[in-house]
Amino acid sequence: MKYRNKILILSAILLIGILKYVPLFYYPKFLQDIYYNNGLIVFILSFLLLLGLVFKWRIRLFEKLIFILLPLIILFSSSKIADINNQIIIKYNTNREVYSSPIVGVKIDTLSNLGEKVFVFNKQFGVFDALVYSPNHGLDSESWEFKNESSFYKIYNSDWWWYKHND
Repeated sequence: MKYRNKILILSAILLIGILKYVPLFYYPKFLQDIYYNNGLIVFILSFLLLLGLVFKWRIRLFEKLIFILLPLIILFSSSKIADINNQIIIKYNTNREVYSSPIVGVKIDTLSNLGEKVFVFNKQFGVFDALVYSPNHGLDSESWEFKNESSFYKIYNSDWWWYKHND
C-alpha cells in the first residue's frame, strides 16, 4: 500500500475517533445517536485500531507519535475541550428561537416548561455533564449555595451554566 494511502487511512480513523469533539454545523441524526450513546466506545475502538495499524505499517516515527499522542492528549484534555464546545454552543444558539447543537453527540432535552434547555454531552459511567440554558437563572458564583453544590460547575453568563455531576 502506498505511504500516502496509509496516512489517509490513519487520519480517517483518527477523525472517526475524535469526531465527538469537533464542531460540525450539520450532521445526520443517526451520527448524533451513535456518538451520544457510544462516543467513548467509538473513541476507544478507533484508538486501538490506530495503535495496531501504526505499529504494523511502516511509517515515520514522527507520524507514529502524532497518531498515538493526539488521541491521548484529546482524552486527557476533554474537560477543557468540553468548555470550548460549551462556548461554541452558547455563541451558536444566541438569539435563536430553535436550539440546536453544532457538536456531534450532544442531545438537547427540555427540563421544564420554564424554557430550560439541557445540552447533554456526557451521560456514561456515573458522570453526567450538561450545558443548561435557563433564562435569567439567578445563579451567583459568590453565593454559598453555588460553592456547596457539586453539580454547578461553571457559570457562563446570566442564561447559561455547566452542570456536572458525578454519581
